[in-house]
Amino acid sequence: MNSLATLLLLAVSSAPVSQVQGTGFSPRLGGLTADLNGGPGALAVPLATAMGQEEAPVTSDGRWYADIDEARRVAAAEGKHVLVNFTGTGWCSWCKRLDAEVLLTAQFGEAAASRFILVKADFDAEGNARTDLPCAAKNESLKAALGVRGFPRIVLMTSDGTGYAELGYERGGTGRYVDKLTGLHAKARGLEVAVPKVTAAIAGAKSSQEALAAADAAAKLLTDAGPHALVRPLVPMVQATLTSLDSARLRAELTAEQSEREAKAILALSGANAVDDALIDRAFRVDPENKAGLPEAALAAAMRTITDPESVDPLIERAETMLTTVIVHDRQVAAQLYGDCAYWIKNWQQDAERARMMASFALGLGPTDENLRSMLKTLAGH
Repeated sequence: MNSLATLLLLAVSSAPVSQVQGTGFSPRLGGLTADLNGGPGALAVPLATAMGQEEAPVTSDGRWYADIDEARRVAAAEGKHVLVNFTGTGWCSWCKRLDAEVLLTAQFGEAAASRFILVKADFDAEGNARTDLPCAAKNESLKAALGVRGFPRIVLMTSDGTGYAELGYERGGTGRYVDKLTGLHAKARGLEVAVPKVTAAIAGAKSSQEALAAADAAAKLLTDAGPHALVRPLVPMVQATLTSLDSARLRAELTAEQSEREAKAILALSGANAVDDALIDRAFRVDPENKAGLPEAALAAAMRTITDPESVDPLIERAETMLTTVIVHDRQVAAQLYGDCAYWIKNWQQDAERARMMASFALGLGPTDENLRSMLKTLAGH
């Protein structure tokens, strides 16, 4: 087999089953929460999340488990996912509204029964797990592992502990919220079937053509799924595609088919938030005028996954250069990119006027994301 097939096999053998990546800081975290800021990144949470063997598997209402480990065991046995409600009973107003409008309704109960095992993790106003309730130590560990920093926070995870979605309180009523939960669950279920099929195709490839077809399928699935925890095992396989093209690119001998495969791989990795400086540099090198939207997508991914504010300055500099030298390829991606830049210019670089101008430009692109649009209006002074 060719070098791509070999690289893909190495990627399959080295990728952990639940390889995931934290989402970093997002200034547009969805939903409304009590004032602790932030939210969880997707990661695999091991069983026995805390020391000790606290015995209190189910809360008093008979539907909500107190023990995350017991809930995951039941979910695995019943073929379900886990829904964890990080809440603040008695003090958190948004939590009370989420309970009344969604979690305590018959519509939610009916929808959840066939899909989720429910877990309730209760915290005090200081953000500490309530010690007067069972499993406090486990709740504290789970909160830390998922990076939960605001309440209410609903986290959906597979029975193996891979967190794949999160929500806060959202306006719109029971039906809209339940529809969103069931949609997220359905997408995850689909990926649980699709990802193993792709990895099996790669592992079973017996020719270069089969390897290429499997690599293309991995890139397409990664692109379609976006930054979803359950497709993280595909990331090293798509990275392997780029590695296999390195020598031809250095010799400037890429065929049109190889160039298209390279562009699709860059877009797939960007959409999955699997970016680093090397990928950003490659995007600018391959598509210097942003005609295919590669630099735009790579920078947008980097901006939405900032974990260290010290790293944001060179990204903003590149984005501002793009703003004045190349065309916008995708208005929604560009609005996200320049919106995140505006946020960091205001809150990190402390330049309100530059932030206002950047936010105004991003607003003019017509972003459809409600959280983004709301943030941009604030930054632009509307």
